[in-house]
Amino acid sequence: MNNPNNDLEKYFFNVLMDNIPDRIYFKDINGKYIKINKSAALRRGIKDPDEAIGKTDFDFFTAEHAEGALKDEQDIIKYGKAIENIEEKQTWIGGKEDWASTTKVPIYNDAEEIIGTFGITRDITVRKLAQEALSQSELKLRELNAIKDKFFSIIAHDLRGPFNGLFGILDMVREEFDEIGIDEVKQNLKCINDILRNLFQLLEDLLEWGRIQRNAIEFSPREEDICQAIRNVVDLYSINAKNKNITLYLNLPDRLKVKFDKKMVSTVIRNLMTNAIKFTQPWGSINVTAMDEIDHVKISVQDTGIGISNDNLHRLFNLTEYFSTQGTNKEGGTGLGLILCKEFVEKHGGKISVETELKKGSIFSFTIPKERAFA
Repeated sequence: MNNPNNDLEKYFFNVLMDNIPDRIYFKDINGKYIKINKSAALRRGIKDPDEAIGKTDFDFFTAEHAEGALKDEQDIIKYGKAIENIEEKQTWIGGKEDWASTTKVPIYNDAEEIIGTFGITRDITVRKLAQEALSQSELKLRELNAIKDKFFSIIAHDLRGPFNGLFGILDMVREEFDEIGIDEVKQNLKCINDILRNLFQLLEDLLEWGRIQRNAIEFSPREEDICQAIRNVVDLYSINAKNKNITLYLNLPDRLKVKFDKKMVSTVIRNLMTNAIKFTQPWGSINVTAMDEIDHVKISVQDTGIGISNDNLHRLFNLTEYFSTQGTNKEGGTGLGLILCKEFVEKHGGKISVETELKKGSIFSFTIPKERAFA
């Protein structure tokens, strides 16, 4: 005669197995499935849970994951100790991955002998991915804060120095105005003018950099002749070069059409020209070239200047390694110009690079891809 209590227990067990979203499975001492529930079957890509009977994790998971699971279960059988709420990444045959919280315990028979294992796995993929995204966001925020702190400490230094120099000159002129001659007054006014121009350029670069960080600069690439944009910038700096007795050479094709943002690329060329003039000695030369290569246009500004040491080379284009130095005529600089160049070139999907040798000069080059789907 059937025991109604046993029938009721079996009914409740089947209801549980069929409806619980967690994956439940029973295995023998060899790691073969004895029974699994519907959730476990569906995750293994089978409709009928009975299809899993006799199979092992090696039929569903990658070998690496299956071997780890089998080792855990063999330890449970050997030592009779359960593992509880172990978070693990599961890698499935076919390339799928998920995260799970798993508990496994030994199964005993009436003689208190371990005859297999029982496991229950809860999918925690959504929570785990959210945690990873939050962790990455926190890491990025810490990096940005570190960059910001470094940036503003350097900017404070670069502002304080020129202002101290400016105040010193003004105090000296004010206190000794009756004793100094007109030539010395003119020389001091020239120093004041140079300092103010440098401060103004620093302010301009700061504002430009700030607009980039806020995505407040409109990016409007159009197909145009990039050579004409280069000529326009070089013409603007021809007087600066002439005043320093520097010869300018242009090696450009008649026309070279590519899709680019005229304002951004002009800013890049302007910064590279400014640096080339700044670090080239009088009677030196600067050569500006444009080359039509297979998948991009390459613009280069080559000078015969003082070059850059290997110790300082890695500091270029890097906000955390802010780098600024005086030119051959003690011209000032903001140190932000090359950082802006890198931002604008990468906005186009291009790259900026430098080749340099001390006392022989530098070649700064950047590329603009010919084919690019702009956002």
